[in-house]
Amino acid sequence: MTTSMPSPPPINEDKISHDAWRMPQSRWAYWLERSALFFEKPINQLTGTNQLNPLYHTGTIASFLLMVVGVTGVYLFMFFQYGFDASYGAAFRIEEHSMGFVMRAVHNYASGALVITTLLHAYRMLFMESFRGPRWLAWSTGMVMTGFLWIAGVTGYWLIWDERAQLLNQSFIRFLDLATPWSDKFQVYLVTAARNDTNWPFLMALFVVHVILFVTTAVFFYIHLLRIKRAQWLPNEYWTMGMGMVLLIGAILFPLGMLAQADPNLFAGTVRLDPIFLFFLPVTNASANFAIWMGLLVGGIIFTVLPSWLKKRGQINAETGERTVCKPDTISIVDENCTGCTLCAEDCPYGALEMVEREDGARQKLLAVVESDLCVGCGICIGSCNFNAIKLGDNPTDLLWQVVDKRIESIKLQSPTPRIAFICERHAAHEAVEYMTTGTCKDHTEVVVVPCAGAIPPALLTRGIDAGMSEMRVIGCPSHDCMNREGNIWMAERLTRHRQPRLRGKYADTPITAVWTAPNEFITALNQKPTTMLSPDGSGDLPNYISSRRLNFPTTRRNYGAAFALLAIVMVMQILFARMPYNAYPEQPTAVQVVISDPTQPYGYYLDKAAIASGNTMISLSVDGETVFEQVYDETAVLTDNPAPIHSQIEVEQGERAIQLVVVNGDDSITLFDKSVMMEPRDILNLGATRDLRIAIPAPQEK
Repeated sequence: MTTSMPSPPPINEDKISHDAWRMPQSRWAYWLERSALFFEKPINQLTGTNQLNPLYHTGTIASFLLMVVGVTGVYLFMFFQYGFDASYGAAFRIEEHSMGFVMRAVHNYASGALVITTLLHAYRMLFMESFRGPRWLAWSTGMVMTGFLWIAGVTGYWLIWDERAQLLNQSFIRFLDLATPWSDKFQVYLVTAARNDTNWPFLMALFVVHVILFVTTAVFFYIHLLRIKRAQWLPNEYWTMGMGMVLLIGAILFPLGMLAQADPNLFAGTVRLDPIFLFFLPVTNASANFAIWMGLLVGGIIFTVLPSWLKKRGQINAETGERTVCKPDTISIVDENCTGCTLCAEDCPYGALEMVEREDGARQKLLAVVESDLCVGCGICIGSCNFNAIKLGDNPTDLLWQVVDKRIESIKLQSPTPRIAFICERHAAHEAVEYMTTGTCKDHTEVVVVPCAGAIPPALLTRGIDAGMSEMRVIGCPSHDCMNREGNIWMAERLTRHRQPRLRGKYADTPITAVWTAPNEFITALNQKPTTMLSPDGSGDLPNYISSRRLNFPTTRRNYGAAFALLAIVMVMQILFARMPYNAYPEQPTAVQVVISDPTQPYGYYLDKAAIASGNTMISLSVDGETVFEQVYDETAVLTDNPAPIHSQIEVEQGERAIQLVVVNGDDSITLFDKSVMMEPRDILNLGATRDLRIAIPAPQEK
């Protein structure tokens, strides 16, 4: 028996109706985040701190991995050659060299980890709804970049020209068969090119595509960060060192090795299938294969244009008056209140505020100006302003102060030890919901929801202390997990008196506290005691309020060890996952493949064009006297400057088989191949690209 998960309880509008600037999380985003929090919690418990949760660093870790892929790719490029034999031989020689096999493995493992990390990062941005408003550019370029990364990885496997590349050829042929008229031409090209020295252009073109995809990904990565102020390109040193060591050790312990070279005369054997890049290979049905590619394309387009699509769907319900949030409200400046202090412009994570010289004759020299196209409505600048010079949307500048005053009045009538907790929208959607729906204060606490923890002016907290609150607590997101990037950083620095506008000195040791934790840890955060310190007289421990407000606390070797062990476990799982054995032909079939690139001139024998036009010309294949393939020449496909090739693959039984290939041209016929051949398991007899056919064709007779 299955039960559906309960929906989040509705918010009591009577209680929070004056929170006019709220931007509630969408219902679908709530469920996505809830599933992510389910996995985040044990990771935090394992590492002993939320500061070392790798899921909070997916963006910068992906940036580091992209650089690793680029550097190792340049190294491999210096030793690469082009051609079916040359490319495989180059990879083989690289694998034999001690430095080469490490670089090749690092390149491969970092590529897989890059795709996984990028998808995890995209998932986090999705449930945080960090694609709305001006952030559409970062989201859309991220989607395109992810697609390019994946295709670049597929072409990387293709370049080795081993049995895995042979399966990629077959998958590509199935796609061409349904989407284009070029399937036969491509198959004929592969078979004929394998016998001569003209196959290097194909591998060179494939390599150029591989490089262009990576370079384009790098360009899109740059555009991805264009609208972000103080963009962090690399993770902290411990993540850089940890990821580097894990990749290096993984490459040494688990070298890639080599598969057998692609052979047009053999079906591919058992290969190591990488489901990250090659998950589509087991789909051998042409229609299903085509559906997968079309599904990937359509899905990619849908996710890329998601911001525009949701924006258009943001409508006001005429019956209920409720609005579907399509983008956040932007801020505006109250010019007469602006002192030109520059703090708001300095704190904005998106560069949406600029200081310009005033022209209204005011005493202050500078005025803050809003770039509305860059503002995401996070409210961090409101927390930077002590002069009510910034308002969000159509709300009055003192709205937040009014909210707090009303909550103070309410809770003082209900509790002897009242306190107020400020939370962001992410916390409001999860465990904090029950504290907002009771109608009365719970656990002596009133909750105030703000767009981001960084939107709280420190003076607002001191206002509560002056009004008799037993505690003013800020509960925000963990380090590196703020949906507005820097809101928790700036708030923690203001409360610890390291950033303007800082908490006033006389309130440094007052019960103004902060806890930075995941949205599903609200109750734990609400009950968490502040850190303590020894009293000056040594008589006991006293609350250390200023220390408890820090965003990051000292970590131990045990914390780092657990985090790096987690990385190692994930890397080993990825490596083993990418080594899944896959046999596309477990029955080990045998087949005859007819490959004729120019049906009008089969090795010097000129066909009668009149017979072709009358439909009396055909090619016939028989096995043990039984016809298994016939194709009548189509004059529209044959009698052109570039005649369509003939291609067909017919499975035959194993053992010694009498095989005959004949061209019937009107009243004449010519035997192209007539031999008894021992067909072993996995054998493919290619007729039309063998020396035997050349010998079997007689010279044309003069009439």
